[in-house]
Amino acid sequence: MRDCRLDPPQADEFIPRCPVCGRECDTLYLDKDHEVFACEQCITLCDAYEYLALEEYC
Repeated sequence: MRDCRLDPPQADEFIPRCPVCGRECDTLYLDKDHEVFACEQCITLCDAYEYLALEEYC
């Protein structure tokens, strides 16, 4: 019997990357149309009340 082994997959093939920023990520954020718009690396969370207060100040 012949030994037909395939080359092992590259390690980089199993690392999910954000299609927006290209960095490694664990979570992708989708818009209402299920399109990726960010990951945990390229998004910033802001409290809505703090944002309103900042907008009123500026």
